[in-house]
Amino acid sequence: MRLFFIGMIMGICDLIPGVSGGTVAYVSGIYSDFLAAIQSLNLSDWKKIHWKFLMRLGFGIATSVLLFSRLFHFLLTNYPLTLFAFFFGAILATATPSLRKPNGMLVLGFLFSFILCGLPKVEALEMPLWWIFICGMLGSGAMLLPGISGSFMLHILGVYTLFIRALSHIDIKFLVVIGLGIAAGFVVFSRLVSKLLGRHPEKSHAFLMGCMLGGLRTLWPYTMHNILSATLFLALGFIITFFLERKAPVLVK
Repeated sequence: MRLFFIGMIMGICDLIPGVSGGTVAYVSGIYSDFLAAIQSLNLSDWKKIHWKFLMRLGFGIATSVLLFSRLFHFLLTNYPLTLFAFFFGAILATATPSLRKPNGMLVLGFLFSFILCGLPKVEALEMPLWWIFICGMLGSGAMLLPGISGSFMLHILGVYTLFIRALSHIDIKFLVVIGLGIAAGFVVFSRLVSKLLGRHPEKSHAFLMGCMLGGLRTLWPYTMHNILSATLFLALGFIITFFLERKAPVLVK
């Protein structure tokens, strides 16, 4: 149930441009296991695949995507800044300890994520299947990095609107193609990230935390007219996450 619950939160986050499912995996303490499970996907040796981990986590992610895609489309359309304020506070609470000991890799990760998340969004009504597959690969690569939202990457590539529409209307052809791209991206990018974590753990973790902080750029919730409400929901997200990490570690660690 723990992995299923984490998977559901990851699924919800991956529906929201600006919130990374990789962030959830990182702060919940399953990031290394998540990468190892993805790397275990070897069709030539089925017995070595981490079936239990992948099925529990994957079922949680799929459940959220299927159940909440329309709800979050509604929230993003009608209450985007309120939603962003909550997640901004939650991510800030997780990243706060790393700010006490900043280093070069944390700054580099911050700049990388900050610049990437500042790229302009693209919208499209139709795309060739081969490009949808590539977008799925790049989106899943972004999902693996804390702070870089897979949904936001799909926004940059112009596929996000098509993806949400395909989920809402069950467009099988589109979902199969982008799903294959996502699976391929997970396998390729998970190996790269795992090698870096294995050889340079401290620097890699600092870089990933920097990515998470830089990704806050896409969640900036303040305008001239919502300072009070944004502060309220930002504080709510911060306090809830702080409490879960400090007082109820069994839920998130």
